Amino acid sequence: MHAFLLSVHVLSVILWMGGVGFVTTVFFPAMAKTEDSLQKVLLFQKIEGRFAKQARAFIILAGVTGFALLFETGRWGDLFTSSGVDVTLMVFVWTLFSLVLLFEKRLFSYLFGGKKDLSPDRVFRFLAIFHWVLLVLGLAAAAAGVWVGHG
Repeated sequence: MHAFLLSVHVLSVILWMGGVGFVTTVFFPAMAKTEDSLQKVLLFQKIEGRFAKQARAFIILAGVTGFALLFETGRWGDLFTSSGVDVTLMVFVWTLFSLVLLFEKRLFSYLFGGKKDLSPDRVFRFLAIFHWVLLVLGLAAAAAGVWVGHG
């Protein structure tokens, strides 16, 4: 059962973080070069809706398998300890991504809702920076898992 859970977990994380990497390094830079604001917004809405559904599915799968692996391996006690930096970072990143995707509409409304002078360029620049932060955290969690598991 361990090999199955680990395989599904790793594949879901690869697809999840691969999507974040694509959006961060390909999609947002392409959007930055798009001149027409309306075209930017329409393209973002088209891609984001599809991507968010896939990201939610992969995050759920990574969470279910990740927590099952924590239970199976008995590493619950390692959380928030020096020997559990890898799993602590993984749980933190998973929680952050889950909260952002779960509350994305409220978060957008809070950050941008009342600002009438906010340009699409500023919104997309913020999103691009935020995605870089998420990508770096996700890659750090993956690297920590490999380091502890195989280092």
